[in-house]
This record gives sequence, structure tokens and C-alpha cells, in this order.
Amino acid sequence: MIKLNQVVFINSASFDFAKVQIEGNTLFCGANGVGKTTILRALLFFYSANSKRLGINQSKKKSFHEYYFESLNSYLIYRYKNIHGINYVLLYKTSHFSPIKFRFFSSYKEIDLQKLFIEDSIALNIEKVIAKIREEKINISNVIASAKEYRDILYGQTREYKEFALLKANQSFNQIHKTISNIFINSKLDSDVIKKSLVSDIDDFIPIDLQNISSNLSRFLDDIEVIDEYEKNEENIKSAIKNYKQYFEKEQFLKDESKKLYAGFNYSLERQDILSLDIQNLENEIESLNNKKKNLKIVNDKKIQKQKNELIILDNTIKESTKRQNFYKDKNIENLLQEQSNETIYKQKQNSLNEEILSLSKKGEEQAKSFDNLIEVKSNETKALINNIERDKNILENEFLNLKEKYQKNKEQKIKKEEEKYNPIFNEFEAKKESLEKKLNEINLEINTISLKEFLKDEKNIIKKNLENYKDKISTLNLEIQKSRNSLEKLDFQIQKEQNQADKTIDKFAFSFNEIKKEKTKEIEILRKRLDIDEDSFLKFLNDEKTPNLTKITTLLKDEILFSKDLNPKKIDNNSTLYGFDIDIKLDNSYDEEFIKRSIGEKNIYLENELLKLEKEKTKINQDLEKSISKIYKEKSEINKEMDKNSKELNNYETKLLKEKNKLDILIKKASELKNEKLAEFKIKKENLESDLKKNKEVYENLKKEYQNKSQSIKTNYTKEINLLISQKNENLENLKSKENILKNDLEKSINELKVLKQKALNKSRVDTKTLNQKEKELEKFSLKLKDIEQNREMVFGYKKDKEEYFDKEKQIKQNKKECESNINEFQLRYEKELKILNDDISKITLKIEKLNKQLDEYKANIEEYEKIKSGNFYENIKIYFDDEYKIDAFIDISNMQAILYSIEDECNKAIKELKSNLNKIFSKFKSQNVLNLNAPNSLEKEELLQNTKLLKEFYEQNKIKYFKDTLSSTYSMSLSSYTKQISDLLDASGKIKATISKINQNLKDLQNINVIEKVELKHEKSDDKIVQILEELKDEYNNNSFVNEVNLFNPLGADSSFNNRILKLFRKLNEYLFKYNKKEILDLEDSFILEFRAIENGHDTGFVRVLDDIGSNGTDVMVKVMVYIAMLNLSRKSAQKDKNEEIYLHCILDEIGILSPKYLKELISFANSQKIEFLNGAPDEKIVTTYKRVYLLNTTKNHKTLVNEIISKI
Repeated sequence: MIKLNQVVFINSASFDFAKVQIEGNTLFCGANGVGKTTILRALLFFYSANSKRLGINQSKKKSFHEYYFESLNSYLIYRYKNIHGINYVLLYKTSHFSPIKFRFFSSYKEIDLQKLFIEDSIALNIEKVIAKIREEKINISNVIASAKEYRDILYGQTREYKEFALLKANQSFNQIHKTISNIFINSKLDSDVIKKSLVSDIDDFIPIDLQNISSNLSRFLDDIEVIDEYEKNEENIKSAIKNYKQYFEKEQFLKDESKKLYAGFNYSLERQDILSLDIQNLENEIESLNNKKKNLKIVNDKKIQKQKNELIILDNTIKESTKRQNFYKDKNIENLLQEQSNETIYKQKQNSLNEEILSLSKKGEEQAKSFDNLIEVKSNETKALINNIERDKNILENEFLNLKEKYQKNKEQKIKKEEEKYNPIFNEFEAKKESLEKKLNEINLEINTISLKEFLKDEKNIIKKNLENYKDKISTLNLEIQKSRNSLEKLDFQIQKEQNQADKTIDKFAFSFNEIKKEKTKEIEILRKRLDIDEDSFLKFLNDEKTPNLTKITTLLKDEILFSKDLNPKKIDNNSTLYGFDIDIKLDNSYDEEFIKRSIGEKNIYLENELLKLEKEKTKINQDLEKSISKIYKEKSEINKEMDKNSKELNNYETKLLKEKNKLDILIKKASELKNEKLAEFKIKKENLESDLKKNKEVYENLKKEYQNKSQSIKTNYTKEINLLISQKNENLENLKSKENILKNDLEKSINELKVLKQKALNKSRVDTKTLNQKEKELEKFSLKLKDIEQNREMVFGYKKDKEEYFDKEKQIKQNKKECESNINEFQLRYEKELKILNDDISKITLKIEKLNKQLDEYKANIEEYEKIKSGNFYENIKIYFDDEYKIDAFIDISNMQAILYSIEDECNKAIKELKSNLNKIFSKFKSQNVLNLNAPNSLEKEELLQNTKLLKEFYEQNKIKYFKDTLSSTYSMSLSSYTKQISDLLDASGKIKATISKINQNLKDLQNINVIEKVELKHEKSDDKIVQILEELKDEYNNNSFVNEVNLFNPLGADSSFNNRILKLFRKLNEYLFKYNKKEILDLEDSFILEFRAIENGHDTGFVRVLDDIGSNGTDVMVKVMVYIAMLNLSRKSAQKDKNEEIYLHCILDEIGILSPKYLKELISFANSQKIEFLNGAPDEKIVTTYKRVYLLNTTKNHKTLVNEIISKI
């Protein structure tokens, strides 16, 4: 008889040493707290080695390990019998914190355990115990370190220690200890309790993780809802992206225009300074050109005046020459010159005639000579007088010349004196003018320098350098922040991707495992059916008859025949022939129970290994995912820290930048004020100098005018004096000429008278007077001519002199005059030409100045417009876009730009407004956390909206939705397949439980020895659990779909799209139920069916109910409960037992059964014993002791130690 028959406590729990025999039904009685339950739990532990299935409330009591193994010399020893003989199993601990260790040992003879474990009333330590065991040559196993190994040995699952096996069990052995534990733990009979027991018998079922389904399904539905919303909002998304692009286009335009505005303002300031300087320079040029004009005029006037003076002299010379020529012409100077040229001839003629006359007048020579002498005397006297007159004339002329020269010198002296008087003054004024002009030029230069000079340059450069540094920092930080944002987006996407990939991989492994499990389970089920021999089957008949040719028969016959219950077989004879033929047959597929059991075991081990692999893979994937995600979150955390740090730095630098810009504005204003102060200071100096220069010029001009007036007055007086001298000279000359003419006339008259007298005298002397007269006339003629020549000799001399001085030079003088006139014209033309050039230059410069002034006015107006903008609120909105590095070199009309900027900002605001509207439409139904990682903006701040839209834009343009749709479609397909597979497995397992219930009912049909209970029956009904119903509906829908291999969520190919709609409807229904009503974490086998009970007791039929309470008395309720448990335990043993011929006794361990009457208890024990199940019970007293083979009374000592006293022992 195979069974547990003894438990020994050594220094364990409240026992010093207690040996408890449990042969047959055993009762432990005694007061509460004496140790009844302690013994029962120890006995229960033998079967399960599971401290959690002992009914110990660990929150109130010590754990099994702590209570039973308080010290290192605490031991529990079980003695049991198997097919090999007597065996023991030792339980102990090697340290206070170590788990319980197990060791099996056996002996062919009885072992004195007290002697083996105790010396001098003290329990030995484990090392000494093991040493003594080995000394006794007792067969002992190695240390068994785990409860699983212990159970595997106890239930014959290992070959190494098969001699220690209580029974040879198949893979269903767990059902035995689970059922025994359930009987002990559960005190009432209801569907939940029995269901738990039934479910615990199904080892290969994996409960459905409702939390996982709920989480995944909720996430899936959220994801599909988000994707649906995303696709519904595609037009809104396009609009939002369009708004985003429009905003940035407009914002870029606003930025560009703002930069232009600022650059235009700076350009206007620069141009204002440059133009002011250019205008000043041009005005200086005009002033310089006007000075050049004046100087040119002065020089030209001097040159022309000089030529004019020369011309006057030349004109006077020509006039004098003409006057003298006319004079000589009137004097018939040509004849006079001719006559003078004939003077020698005339003298020769005169001499010849004189000789002839002399010859003719020799006769009257004396008289003639006297007359000639008289004539000569008279002529000499007159000639002397005339010579005196000529001398007076010459004296007069010389006096005139001397006076003229004197007056000329006097004039020159006076002019020189005036020059000497005025020239120093002029020089002084010129020097002063030059000094003033030099100072003015210096001031103009200084003004130009100041205009061009950048005031507070070093300070501004420091600030500009700071601004550059801050801008570089801000640019770098913005870039870093953007990089961080991009990295965070990538990491979020990576997390999602890795999670999806992990889920997908796990689902694939789970799907693969479920397929293998399904396949192997079917194979095991087929094999188990072959082992589960029905009492009415032909194979059972052959086994019962101990057919010697069983192998041959099972090899040749089909399973349908072997397991058929309708053959009514009869044994006719016992020989080895089949229909008269003797066949030596042993095929591989013949019915071999050991082979089948081994195959089942191998398949179960394979499944366990596969499950272990799956769990390992899941664990590994989850660990890898956790590590990866942890790493990513760590990276995200670092990035966020870095981004926070950068954001703080950015804010800090932006604040600094704003402060520096304000400083720069103040400094620019201050520099401008300093420049204006300096310019004003120098402009005042310039105005003073210009005023001094003007006064100097006026005084100089007045003095010059005064000098010119005085010079002209001296010249006028000189001219008057000369004219007076000329008049006096001419008057004196006329008087002298008049005297000369009188003398000549008197001389001629006297000579004529003397000649008459001479003629008379000659006539008296008988001279040929006629010839003589003729000759004398001729002589007179030549004498007159010579006389005229003599008279005109001075004139001719004067003529020759004048000719040499005037007439011969007249051509040259005229030429000089022409040259002077030409020079004057040339000078004038050159002057006019140069003047025109200067005037043209002045005009051009004036035009330039006008143009520049116009430009300057425009730039000033621009600056004023900018200042107006600056004073408004709008300025702060555009100030952020200003860039000192951005330069322009053209005029920009700021007044027009203001309207443009307002318009652009309105367009930007309009784009943002439309963007807000579109984002509201898009995200109105989006959850804050969604699969697309697209979220509504956290705020309505522009930056948040734009950042949010940027992510949306990238998502849309990169078509990331495809990845999520593909992933979700794959998830959908796998989830549908997984849910269908899980509910199918659940229902299949439920079907197995239904078969088990049928077997339990079969067991409960024979109620021999039970008089009070007429019938006990269990019923398996379909579950009313809503989740099970929805999942079953989902399974049916899936299995009815002819296109299951083509299921696609978004693009159904062969499948009817309505299939997806129906599935999604069921998904939503399941999700809603899980969310609203479900409180369970898993969907276990017990949820897959309804278990109802029916009992007929003393004619009272309860009908099928879920709880059997108040059938009759409390004892009747307990009795029915135990009957059901006994049936379940019997079934568990039959299912697990390999060798059906082995007599294996199990124990029904029940505490506190005093509620049963002796009669009921006796009937119940009889019923259990008929099923090869013995009772181990606890009760407070001994009133029902007659029912038991062994009864122990427990009590405690003063030291709270428990004593076990056997009071009844039946043989």
C-alpha cells in the first residue's frame, strides 16, 4: 500500500520530539491552540512543499519556515511507503535565511530516528546527522534545494531518484497536491472554490491578462482614433502647414523688412552725417570757387588794366603819330624831304649861277656886291632872329618835357606814397584774411572730422562686441536648443518605435508559442485520450483480462476499436493467434502506455521549455526595452537638463542682449548729442570767423576803393597838369611862330627892295641884266629852295626823328595795340571761359547741394518717421529682428515701410489666428499622450503653436503616418489573432474542465454507504462573464471571416471592410466594459464557465445553484463539500497515476470537522476510503473517535511545548 504513514517533528514548531503515525484515518483532538493544525499543515506540506498553500495568514502569524524551522537543528521527517519500500524525506535549514533543504533517504530496516537525530536530549546539527546517516549505510540523496525538485522526485518525474517516488505520475501530478491543498484551505462549497480547484488541475493554461489587453486595447483604440482623427483632419493639417509656412514667409518678410527698416534708419543716420558733410564740403567748394572767381577777376582785371594802360599809351602814341603825320603832311613833308635830298644839287646850281652872275655882273660887281652884302647882312640878321625863335621853341619844348617828366614823377611818387601807405594795410588785411580763411578751413576740416568721427567709438565697440558675442551665444544656444528638440523628437519616436517593436516581437513570440502550444496540446490531448481508458472500452477489457498478446492486438487494432465502448467483448480462449494466425508484430505506433506517457511528458517538457523560452525572451525583450528606454530616458533627461540649462542661458543672454541694445541706443544718442554739441561749438566758431572774414573783406574793399579813388585822383590831376602844360606850350609855340613869320616876311620885303636897287645899279653899269635877272631869278629860285630847305631842316630833322620814333614804329605800335586788344580779348575770353567753368562748377555744385539737400531732407524725414515708429508699441515687436550687421546702401522710405510692416504683422497675426483655429480643429479630439506624439499646444503662446506645428509639418511631410498605420495594422492583426487564440485556448481549457466535471459526476454516481445524500451533481454552463462573451463573439467573427490571412486595418484587400468595422465595434465594446465594469486583472479559467451544484438530501432537491448552503444542517453542507472534493481528489489521482494497478492512498486533510455527526462522518469516511482516500482531521474533542483508526490527544506543557499522546490505535 503506497502512502504517507508518519511524520516526525524534531525541535520543530512547538514539538521537542514527536512521532506521529498516520496509518488509516487519523484524528487529532485537543483544545484550541495545542497544535492540531500545526500537524495537519506539516502533513499537507509533504504533498505540496508550498508554504503559501497552507492557509497561514502571514500578516498575523509566523511563516512556515520561521515557525517550523526556528533553529538550525529543527527538522521535519516524513516516512512513506512506495513500491520499493520504506522511504524518508528530511526537511531542514542550513542558515536562518536560507530556504528549506530536502534530502531523501531509505533503508531496508526500520530506522530509529530519535537515536539518529538526538544525543543527550539535544537535536544534532545537520552535519552530524548526515554523518551518522552515512555511518549507518543509509541510502541518502544529494541536497534538494528547491520545492520543485522535491515535487519532481516525490511524484516520479526524475529518473535519478525514481526509487524515492511516492508514485509514478504523469504531468498531471500537480493536480494531486493542489486538490489536497484546496480541500484543506476552503471551508465552503461554492462555484468559485471548486472552480479554483478545477482550474488548478489545468497546468498548461495561461490566464488571459486583462490588464494587458485593456492597456493594449485602450492604447490601440486611442491610436486608431488618433489616426482616424489625423486622417479626417488632413485638410486642416494642410491648412495648418500652409498657415505655418505663410507665417514664416510673412515673419521672414517682417524680419527682412524690419532689418531693412533698422538698416534704413542707420543708413539714413550715416547718410545724414555724410550728406551734411558733403554739403558743407560742397559749400566750402563754392566758397572756394567764389574766391577763385574773385581772384580770377582781380588777376584778369589787373592783366586787362595793364593791357588797357598799355593800350592807352599805344593809342596816345598812335594819336600823336597821326597828329604829327598830319602835321607833316600839311607841311608837305615829302616835298621837303625831296628838296632836302636835292640840297647839294641846289647848292651846286647856286654856285654855278653865282659864278655866272658874277661873271655877268663883274661890271657892276662892286655895286652888286654891296647889295649882296646888304642882303646877306639882312638875311643873317633875320636868320639869327629866327634861330633865336627856334631856340626858344626848343627851350619851350624842353621845358614842356621837363615839366611833364616832373609831373610824371610827381604822380608816380604820389601813387607810390599811396601804395606805401595802403599796401601794408592791404597786406595786413590779406594776412588777416588768409589767417581767417586758414582758421575757417581748419574749422571746416574740424567740422568734417567731427561729422565723420564716431563718438564714443570704443565704448560702442565694446557694446557691439558684447552684442556680437551675445548674438553668437544666442544663435549657438538656439541651435543647441533646436538640436535638443530634434533629438527629443527622435528619442520619443525611438521610444515609441522600440516599444512597438518590442510589443510586436513579444506578440510574435507569444503567437508562435500559442501555435506550438495549440499543436502540442492537441497531440497531448490525443495521447491522454489514449491513456484515459474508459471503464467500458475494449482496451480496458483487454487490460482487465490481462491479455498476454496485448501488444499484438493493440498494434493491429485501430484506436476507434480499442477505445470503443459498444463492442461488448468476450474472452473465448487464450492463445497467441489472431483468427487462427500467429503474427510476430511490434510496430512503432502500437499502443504502448509507457511510450505514450513518455511522449506526453516530453511534449509537456517541450512546452515548458518553450514557455520558459518565451518568458525568457519576454523578460529579455522587456529588460532590453527597459534598458534601452531607460538609456533613452536618461539621454532625454540629460538633453532636457542641457536644454533647460541652455534655455536659462538663452534667456540670460537675451536679457543681456536687450540691456546692451538699450545701452547702445543710449550711447548712440549720447554720441549724437556729443557730436552735435561739438558741431554746434565749431559752427559758432565758424560763424564768428565767417563774420570776421566778411567784416575784414568789407573794410578791405572800402580801403581798396579809397586807394583806387586816391590813385585815380592823382592820375586825374596829373592829366590836368599835362593838358595845361600842353596848352601853354602850344600857345607859346604859336606866338613864336607868329614872330618868326613876321621876321621872314620883313626879310623878304627888305631883300626884294635891295634887289630892285641892285638891279637898278646893274642896269646903270650896263650889265646884261636880262640874263643876269634871269640868272638871278634862277639863283633866287635855288636860293629860295635852299632857304626853304634850311628853314625846314629842323622840321625834316623832327620828321626823321618822329619817323624813327613814331612813324616807322607805327606798324609795330598798331601791332602791339592789336596784341593788347587781342590780349584783352583773350584775357577776357579766358576769364570768361574760366569764369564759366567756375560758374558751371558752382552751378553743378549748387545742383549737387540742392540734390543733396533734397536727399538730406528725405533722410531727415526718414529719421523723424523712425522716431515716430520708435515711440509706438509696434516698435517693440520688430526691435527683436534688428541686426547691426545687416547693411544696405540705398535709400528706403520708412514712411512707406511703416504701412508695409503693419500690413505684414497683420498678415502674421492672421496666419497665427488661422493656425490656432486649425490646430484647435485638429487636436480637439486628440489625447494629450498619443501614439503619433502629436499634441495640442500647451499654451496659446505663438512659440508653442509654431513648435507644435513644426512637428506636425515634419510628421505630415515625411509621411510618418504610414509607419504608424503599418504598425497599428500589424498590431491589429496580431491582437485580433492573439485575442482569438487566447479565448480559444480559454474555451478549450474550459471544455477540458467540462470533461473533468463529467468525470466527477461519474464518480459521484455511486454513493454507497451514504444514506443522507441521495444525489450530488455538478453542472458546467457557459460563462455569463461579459468579457468572455465579447471575446467569444470576437473569436466567432474572426473564425467566420474567410480572409483571416488578409486582415488589414486600413487597406482591406480581400476582406470585406465591414469585417473590420464589426471587429472594431467589438474592440470598443470590450474596451468599454474593461474600463467601466471590470475589476479583474486576469481572465482565468474559472471565468470561462459557470459551475452549479445540485444535491438531493432526504428528498429535498436544491436544483442547480452556485452555492450549496443550507441544504439541511451544517453537517450536511460540509458532507456534500467533502464528497465533491473527494471525487475531485480521486479524479486527480487517476489522471496523474501512470500505473493504474498501483494501490495509492492519498489523504483528505480537514481541520475542525466536529460539526459532522458521527453517523455522517462515518458515512463520509467510508465513502472516501472506498476511493482509496484516508482522512486526517482535527477536532476539539474525542466524541467521534470511534470512526478513526488512530486518535491523538494533544496538550501543552508549562513551557508551551506540545505533547502528542496516541489514545486509540486499531490494527
